[in-house]
Amino acid sequence: ETAPPETEIITQAVTSASQKPTETTEVITTAESTKVTAESSAPQSSVTTKAETTSAESAPPKKYDYTCLFEIECRTILSNMDKLSKDKKECVPDDGVLFSAETGFDKGESVYDILKRVCDENGIQLETSYSPAFGTRYIEGIGNLYEFDCGTASGWMYTVNGEYMNYGCSSCIVSDGDKIAIRYTCNMGNDLDLQ
Repeated sequence: ETAPPETEIITQAVTSASQKPTETTEVITTAESTKVTAESSAPQSSVTTKAETTSAESAPPKKYDYTCLFEIECRTILSNMDKLSKDKKECVPDDGVLFSAETGFDKGESVYDILKRVCDENGIQLETSYSPAFGTRYIEGIGNLYEFDCGTASGWMYTVNGEYMNYGCSSCIVSDGDKIAIRYTCNMGNDLDLQ
């Protein structure tokens, strides 16, 4: 089964000397709502990717039990354009906001679950890696803006109700009414104010 032309899916497995997968990286770029599942299987480290596209006309919009305010932003880059990789300038929105809206979710969903769905539904590129040692996902790139694209101390961080979390986004369960911000920093978080 192949993905439609407007969907690009790249999955790669990084293996250790023992040939067991240590990290799975998933890149998703969509123009329509696309559901992607990547699974790693042991010793041969093969990766199976399944893509299923659902037409918005074939199913009514999902009703969620809860809502949160969800934002993906890179405003710090606007005052650090001189540090930004030249080929990334077109990736930065004029106001530095890739997404901002009240978003529905179901009980038990993590920040990563909501981030992945928001990116899928809005055609925003997302790349994360899974770390078995920590049992969580790490955000490498959103909207084609990656860690180190705007200096050696740059990358993505996230807050829940203004508090920076010290664990991965797939381990953070969201509560009704939370304010989630996925934010790009150019200086290890020192350039970000609490919002």
